[in-house]
Amino acid sequence: RAHDPYFVKTFTDVYTAQGLQVPWYCVLGNHDYGEFGSLRGGCMAPEFSLCPPNCCYSASWQDSLTIPSITGRESVAAMDPRWNLKQGAWRKSFAAGNLVDVVFTDTTPFMRRYRHKAWGNMSGGVLRQDVYKQFVEIQDLMRSSSATWKLVVGHHPIRSYGEHCQLGGDEDCLDMQFLKPVLQKFKADVYMSGHDHGIQLLKDPGSDVHFLVSGAGSNTKRGRFKNVNGNDILFLSDQPGFVAIS
Repeated sequence: RAHDPYFVKTFTDVYTAQGLQVPWYCVLGNHDYGEFGSLRGGCMAPEFSLCPPNCCYSASWQDSLTIPSITGRESVAAMDPRWNLKQGAWRKSFAAGNLVDVVFTDTTPFMRRYRHKAWGNMSGGVLRQDVYKQFVEIQDLMRSSSATWKLVVGHHPIRSYGEHCQLGGDEDCLDMQFLKPVLQKFKADVYMSGHDHGIQLLKDPGSDVHFLVSGAGSNTKRGRFKNVNGNDILFLSDQPGFVAIS
């Protein structure tokens, strides 16, 4: 909501370095919807009108656009012009000459295990979104792109050796397998994700799609990849770090 002190405290007042005063293109993850955080301080509420002051987690209020249906409230972008985010799927072109297209997509609604969470039915939550419509949007955005390089960005990985995707764990990668043939069909070069806390670059033999997991910015799982082997591994790291593409 407009003038949200928590957003200012955790974003605007944190990323103050000169090199960070550039546009930020964001996708939502499970914690942005309120997992864990929504249980603190009575922040749970099905509608904005019922939210306590400076509270309530929702995908809606983080959208870059002003939301007319939320009376008296503006988007996060009104507080910090660097912020760029939309619900669903959307595309941004970078560089001149039709060089790079990036499709950003909110993957949280595709996770089946979130549909049973109390925060799933909050305003803008996963139960209030049309996942089939978003799936069609992703395909349309990929199909209509004629860029030389095509990237897709989502929070949840399709391939990962991290804890969220291992058998017997959360198995979140299983819910993302629907996107793999779409990436191959429309010749995506890279699928970028986070969620698992490490850095991974994976590529199946015989496929042109690279799977990049970058989740080592704050917390890593040391020793996670110690005994991992696979013919799709190009790079694995359990050390803190970031990913840059140029």
